[in-house]
Amino acid sequence: MLRLQKVKFHARKVNAIVFTVKAERLWRKCYPKLSAEVPGMLGAITARAEAQVLRLSLIYALLDCSDVIKTQHLRGALAVWRYCSHSARYIFGGSLGSRIADRILQALRRKRKGMSRTEIRELFQRNEDGNSIQRALDFLSQYRLATYSTKATDGRPREIWKAV
Repeated sequence: MLRLQKVKFHARKVNAIVFTVKAERLWRKCYPKLSAEVPGMLGAITARAEAQVLRLSLIYALLDCSDVIKTQHLRGALAVWRYCSHSARYIFGGSLGSRIADRILQALRRKRKGMSRTEIRELFQRNEDGNSIQRALDFLSQYRLATYSTKATDGRPREIWKAV
């Protein structure tokens, strides 16, 4: 209890906590990855990773009775976040939060050579409207989960979609 009281007393008198030069360098290096947008359910669950890591590193610094966030505090916070992120990925998998996009992406991953629009429509036995399928394909393309190329034919060009 004495240690906790010491931490509490220290935390109450601290006005501001900043990074050490080394910790700030590390923060600048990992920030882009932490703040990168993740699509779907996983993205919704793990959003604001940078804010969570910052809070954790602050807590570690205060528990250490430090007036600065050091690299060990930041590394500890990054390790906790990595565990949380991996756990969320394990639990929620690659679910995108869209039944149609999930199903298309699964099929594209199975078919390495890709799928035409007709084959994609056949996934749903032609029971999904073209707009819903288009929105799902746009979503997959926007997050670079799938891409397409066009093949010339005697008629209209043929779109071939592939998982990235």
